[in-house]
Amino acid sequence: MNRVLKMSKEDVIGIISSSLCIVHCLAMPLLMASGIALLSNELFTYLFLFISFLSIYKATKKCTQQKNVALFWCSFLGFFVSILLHHTYHWFEYVSHFFAILIIVAHIINIKNCNNYSKK
Repeated sequence: MNRVLKMSKEDVIGIISSSLCIVHCLAMPLLMASGIALLSNELFTYLFLFISFLSIYKATKKCTQQKNVALFWCSFLGFFVSILLHHTYHWFEYVSHFFAILIIVAHIINIKNCNNYSKK
């Protein structure tokens, strides 16, 4: 029998949001140099934070494995702090990339460990 992994919307949204955040941060110097400064607005940063928080909140409500829950919230806390401090200390921008990747990893682990399989 084939088993198909059901992915929750929260995990998919979390992975996409964190991936877009990384692309946004890495592409920003090129966009600013080419004169496209619209995407450099802080609103995008806070939007990524908000979406990340919601996806982690909803994903951890369904997850029973405490290690995954701890990984989610520690990575979000690190991401949140690094976003707040990346204007003061520029190296925090790289720290925010690390935590965004860690959020993606947490969602992938959540897909593998906390979600149900369906028979196909």
